[in-house]
Amino acid sequence: MVAMHAGSAYDSEMRELSIFSSPIEFPNRDGLTIRGDLHLPRGEGPHPLVLIAHGFKGFKDWGFFPDLAQYLAEGGLAAFRFNFARNGVGEDLLAFDRLDLFEENSLSREIADLEDTLEAVTDHPAFESIATGRPGLFGHSRGGGVAIMFAAREPRIRSLVTWASISNPRRFFPPEILEKWREDGVLHVENARTKQMMPLGLDLLADLADRTETIDVPAAEAALTIPHLIVHGEQDEAVALDQGRELLASSGGNAKLHVVAGTGHTFGAVHPFTGTTRALTDAISATVEHFRKTL
Repeated sequence: MVAMHAGSAYDSEMRELSIFSSPIEFPNRDGLTIRGDLHLPRGEGPHPLVLIAHGFKGFKDWGFFPDLAQYLAEGGLAAFRFNFARNGVGEDLLAFDRLDLFEENSLSREIADLEDTLEAVTDHPAFESIATGRPGLFGHSRGGGVAIMFAAREPRIRSLVTWASISNPRRFFPPEILEKWREDGVLHVENARTKQMMPLGLDLLADLADRTETIDVPAAEAALTIPHLIVHGEQDEAVALDQGRELLASSGGNAKLHVVAGTGHTFGAVHPFTGTTRALTDAISATVEHFRKTL
């Protein structure tokens, strides 16, 4: 099922609700820090929870993530946006100052971080007014592919939304690049915003070249039994809309594809965030509605 929307406004009355936000951190299984922010709606709860996973070269404070979390909280949903432990952003929170950790990162390690995050929030005192048993999960871009693979193997996830999700991470790296990467032991990619050359290490290469049975987004999509809303920009320049359609086809009709007309990979949002756009409002509205119906 495909829906095409030019834009829609989320209920403005929801903006008037007060919410609470607080920073939280905990260690992952390797002793590295996962840092996040919990957005908590007003009221006693228990509030349904949504975990928010960023994408490649992303972080929890990039562009639209705080705004998305706020809208979820204003819709009565607790939202926890967090940094993967090896995303390259350290204590500064806004700068890629840990490229050593970025080099170690991989899809497999982000899946493990999601598992560690789910375990941590279950017992963390800050989440005592939240129904953490079966949360929703959100992922953007590469984080969408990670979210799909995690949700397919984790029965505690109740509902899923992905924006601009990858369907096949291997298509970004042709065989000759993989071969040189293996020979050199590292591959550098430019961050278009910061102009940093960011290193990709051998664990990510193993995900792309060797772990073909476990790192398989379409197979994971086919295995999903929970509600999944696939949101994709019609003119996505980084992850083509065809990848969203591939996910829809893999789902066997169980997922829904929400195409946002006339927009790209970040729905018009930039970093630093300069405000919402019509396309971003459309994507957020569809996301809040999906989670409110399925959590």
